[in-house]
Amino acid sequence: MPYVLFLLICVIWGGSFLMMKKAALVFSPISVGAWRVVGGAAVLLILWLIQRQPIGWRRRDIWSLVFVLFAGYTWPYCVQPWLIAQHGSAFIGMTVSFTPLFTMLASVPLLGIVPHPRQVFGVLGSLAGARSSTLG
Repeated sequence: MPYVLFLLICVIWGGSFLMMKKAALVFSPISVGAWRVVGGAAVLLILWLIQRQPIGWRRRDIWSLVFVLFAGYTWPYCVQPWLIAQHGSAFIGMTVSFTPLFTMLASVPLLGIVPHPRQVFGVLGSLAGARSSTLG
């Protein structure tokens, strides 16, 4: 089952770049990004309603959540369609493939977590695969 979910995530993620590229022809990149944020929020709301678990938020947590929403989610979601419109979905998609490498590199000094050799092999193997896809 984890492999099916992983495949589903890959299809959704890969499809989102294609959809952003096509949507940027008709809509402004900012509106594409805004609708991505709204769509993601709607999916999370539906999943939360299905689970029916209470959220342990306090009133003072709201401003922290609003900050994280805008600083961590909204502007990157709006910048990405703009970059795709400027530079193309293939180039921006390839730069996103570096996220696991940068996460692994940042985890050592920031969190003190040294990646397992299997994780390093997996990240470097995926980067080699991404590189080979650009050579063809």
